[in-house]
Amino acid sequence: MSEQIITREQEPGDNKPEADVERNENEPPKVDSNSPEHPEQFQGAERFAKVAPAVVELAAAEGLASGEYADKGVDGNGTGEEGRAAEAVPDEPEKKEKELDPRVESLAIPLARDYAEKNYKKLEDGTFEPAWRGARGEKHYRGEPPEAIADAEGITIEEARAKVVDIANQPYNEFSDYWKEQNRGGAEFLVKLLDERGTDVLIGLDLTDEQVRAEYGSLIHNNWLDRNEWVKDHSYGNPDLAKPFEGLSPEEQQKDIDQLGVLQAWLKA
Repeated sequence: MSEQIITREQEPGDNKPEADVERNENEPPKVDSNSPEHPEQFQGAERFAKVAPAVVELAAAEGLASGEYADKGVDGNGTGEEGRAAEAVPDEPEKKEKELDPRVESLAIPLARDYAEKNYKKLEDGTFEPAWRGARGEKHYRGEPPEAIADAEGITIEEARAKVVDIANQPYNEFSDYWKEQNRGGAEFLVKLLDERGTDVLIGLDLTDEQVRAEYGSLIHNNWLDRNEWVKDHSYGNPDLAKPFEGLSPEEQQKDIDQLGVLQAWLKA
């Protein structure tokens, strides 16, 4: 490939042709925006070089002109898909934190605690039978304590503890992001339901009424299914949970109704 565009400056008196000039690898490449070969393609190349040096170093000038790097968001003018050169190098992508309704986080905490208290065996010391889960939802860590993981994987106990969460005993603020999001998902739906139907309606629900249980249980369970597509997988899903609300066991139905009970207590507090 010709070195006409990206090369070092020639030393005074150096009459070697450009193709024979050896590049000093420690020198930053130069971009000649007045190249006779592709003047129109390189209009604005100097501006591009200032904001995206990493791309200029990696991309030969002819490659840019030919569109070789177009799939990386860089065109022949050194600009991105929308004409903004800075977007060509996503070194530090802007992180936009999802803004949470404070009611969601407030409701997620009692939802997590209520589930633990009603679904895990209480031990003599006041704690619950551990319920180890993969910190990122990994199925193979289900029921595996940190000690077993450390032995099996040859890692330290501290590293193993970072891989799992005891959702029965650890407080919500110690949950991994994955498990916080699981609880937030249910809380978000309940808050949405609250906004749609109103506080008085939800507080006034009789959770023993079969019609109420069927209507609201279906809403809550369908939302859970939407957030847990894995349950429908033929290989590792759970067909007993993939059913509609009316097809669930009484124990599983009660888990959905219990969320309404938490919501009512939270509204009254």
